[in-house]
Amino acid sequence: MTFLYLGLGSFILGIVLLINYPIHNAQNKRRSERTEGTITKVDKRTIRKKEAGTGDYRYDTSYIYTVEYKVNGQLVSFKSSPSSAAHEEGESLTVCYNPDKPQDAHILESHGDSSNIILYVGLACIAVAVISIFLFIHSL
Repeated sequence: MTFLYLGLGSFILGIVLLINYPIHNAQNKRRSERTEGTITKVDKRTIRKKEAGTGDYRYDTSYIYTVEYKVNGQLVSFKSSPSSAAHEEGESLTVCYNPDKPQDAHILESHGDSSNIILYVGLACIAVAVISIFLFIHSL
């Protein structure tokens, strides 16, 4: 029965990632221009989470940045998505933005484009699902 649950869970996760892949890719294509931006505000959020089974607490910290940059002489700012990467106010970062709508932007993190990672992990989940369901059928 474990193989069945593993297979179904992997299949669902794989499908979700594969559906997300073209959406993520479209965002990256739309945000085709790059420029340097400056962090003007750092919102630090710490969440306390209880560990399942142990009862111990874990603290997760995420950061939301307000970033300013110039496009055609105009100052533009946006709030980033939550990130686990810690940056300081005044720090310069690379910003990817949509030239038709400069507020549509994101910070280019040091790991670069994660679109291919989403694709590969999605495909790996589907492969695990196929193998798990195959093992479940043969264990009957």
